[in-house]
Amino acid sequence: MVAEQSFNVGGEDGEGEGESSGVMGMDPDVLAQTYWYLHVQDRRAWTHELDIRPSNPNF
Repeated sequence: MVAEQSFNVGGEDGEGEGESSGVMGMDPDVLAQTYWYLHVQDRRAWTHELDIRPSNPNF
């Protein structure tokens, strides 16, 4: 499996650096579930592109 993900997590002002709760507050368990989905998805129809974004509209 080869995967490239895009994490859209916020601005470039350094806010959120050093967050202990994952990528800009994103739950690491949810990120792991997303990667697991990529690993086990049906090979007859595969994901071409996946953007991972926080649900907070102010990211």
